[in-house]
Amino acid sequence: MGRLVDQKALGARVSIAVLACSKGAEVYSILWSIRTSRPDLIVTLQAVDISQEIIDFAKEGAYFLKGPASLNALDYLGMTEEEKLSWITCRDQGLDQSASIFQRMDKSEMDAMFDRVGDQAKVKSWLKEGITWRVGDASAPELIHTLGTQDVVVANRFLCHMEPAAAERCLRNIASLVKPGGYIFVSGVDLDVRTKVAKELDWKPVPDSLREIHEGDFSLTEGWPLGWWGLEPFWEDHPDWRIRYASVFRVGETGLGIPRMFHGDDLKLRRPRRESCPGAPECADPTGLCNNHSRFAATRYRRAWALAGSPQKLTSLP
Repeated sequence: MGRLVDQKALGARVSIAVLACSKGAEVYSILWSIRTSRPDLIVTLQAVDISQEIIDFAKEGAYFLKGPASLNALDYLGMTEEEKLSWITCRDQGLDQSASIFQRMDKSEMDAMFDRVGDQAKVKSWLKEGITWRVGDASAPELIHTLGTQDVVVANRFLCHMEPAAAERCLRNIASLVKPGGYIFVSGVDLDVRTKVAKELDWKPVPDSLREIHEGDFSLTEGWPLGWWGLEPFWEDHPDWRIRYASVFRVGETGLGIPRMFHGDDLKLRRPRRESCPGAPECADPTGLCNNHSRFAATRYRRAWALAGSPQKLTSLP
């Protein structure tokens, strides 16, 4: 992100939209990265999520520092304010629910981004400036009228919760938010879906650190091929590897490449319900083979078999 916005002129304006912003970690990290490297830029960021509860939490910018308590959603109404803060901070953290939201940050980053107040880490006020928090649906055709076009659109780790056809239509809808010559960041999506859309809309993959970005989150690569959230290993022999494994693209530089608006009133982006998605990283069952997600695991196993040549070679994939 920093390298891309660094191309902007001194004092330029940069518009960013982060879709499915969740608890705000990605939003504040993006702003910290840009504002520390290019403080001259005038950055406006629109953060969108389908949940009002999550938007309210992210906007507050306060996170619990201690490990998660032994609480569950059924007890939510009876929780104290401190217990609610702890539960929301630590929920949906993947297979390891005890993992801290801060585990990949060092002390210098913590000190730069947060003020510590008791057991809380509160986002510094200068990082919260210029953010508009919105409740919205990434698949809604009217989203472009709400947000307008953006220099950068971030759409990470939520399209995987959709059926491939619905994810494709949603991704096309998201692409319409990007200004010609702007950038889209999209990960956590079926690679076939992303590749198809990128080719048809003539997206240009950004080659910088392509492999490092693809392999950056070990929790995803470790889940492949049986976990529905698992990420296919980087395979340079794939004929489309430069597009297939890219997570950042330049969009619509010419008239032929300008994204189209796709309509689909039947599409509603929804968070997976914990009780119906036990295979998700945030759910209790680590097998990834619940009724809702076993089809994704089967698809990835077949793809892995095709790449390896036989099931016996799965463990030796790159």
